[in-house]
Amino acid sequence: MAGAATVPRMDEKLQREVLALAAFQAGDAVACAIPNPFITWALDNVDCPAGLRRALPVVKVAAAAGLLVGLRQPRLGRLTCRALQGYFVAALGLHARSIPKHGAPVAALHAVPAAFMLAASTGAGRHF
Repeated sequence: MAGAATVPRMDEKLQREVLALAAFQAGDAVACAIPNPFITWALDNVDCPAGLRRALPVVKVAAAAGLLVGLRQPRLGRLTCRALQGYFVAALGLHARSIPKHGAPVAALHAVPAAFMLAASTGAGRHF
C-alpha cells in the first residue's frame, strides 16, 4: 500500500518478554475466574471488594489481548502497558492498606508478586 506506515519489528528477545507477560495475564485471568483458592486467599488478605474481584478476569484478558495486538499496533501495546502499571500500583496500594491487619513484613512479602509484575509491565512498555 502506498503511503502506509510500516511497523518496526521488535527483536525476538523483547517479543518473548511481551508474550510472556501476555501469557501470565491470560493464565491469571483463568485463575481469577475459577476462582483458584490461592487467588481467593490473596484477595481476602487485602480486602479486595467483591465487585472488583468479578472484574479481574475481564481486565486480565483485555490486558493479554492488548499486549498481543500491541505487537502489531505499538500504540496499543504502550497503552496496555501503562494500564497494567496502573493496575499493579493499585495492587501495591491494596497491600499497603493491609499493613495494619498483617504487619509490614507480611504485607511486604505478599506485595512482591505485584511489584515484580509492575517491573515487568514497565519493562515491556519500553519495547513499544
